[in-house]
Amino acid sequence: MGFDMRIPQDDNYVTGKDYAARDGMKTHAEWLRRHAQKLVQRGAIDNMPTGKTRGSVKAYIDFERWIAACPDEYCGGHELVEIDEPIFFCLSCGNAANKGNYYAVEFPDAAKRVEIYAELEKRPLNRPPNGNKIRRAELSKSALDPRLSRSWHHSEKVNELKQQREFIERRGKPDGV
Repeated sequence: MGFDMRIPQDDNYVTGKDYAARDGMKTHAEWLRRHAQKLVQRGAIDNMPTGKTRGSVKAYIDFERWIAACPDEYCGGHELVEIDEPIFFCLSCGNAANKGNYYAVEFPDAAKRVEIYAELEKRPLNRPPNGNKIRRAELSKSALDPRLSRSWHHSEKVNELKQQREFIERRGKPDGV
């Protein structure tokens, strides 16, 4: 599951660079460093990013946002990740188990992302009247069923996404949706 190239559909999903741009920073790494610095100053975490990479995590899509889970068994944090800068730094623990080193982020290759996006885009959403991509992703709701979000876990096959959608479509909307 290596990264090979950015594709147009990537821009429809929120990544770390969207938050960096919102906050006036040029890169995801700069955004991570800035936030880590604030957390270190407050005593919330011990480590700043070292700039080195050791180990890896797998990216997944959660409500139209590319994120990864911290692999530290004592943490449980999840952070946004960036396709163009595939690094992970947990702002919950400061990558304590990795001594402040980044984890490399493994994204599905371009062909697999095309398949994932194609299936996720078949899941209709009720969108807020908000042009901001970040807020739109945060506030969008499934038009069919709350469990049918635009989410994909790296352990899921594309066919499973299709089966989930088809099951909900056959079953119909639950009461109150």
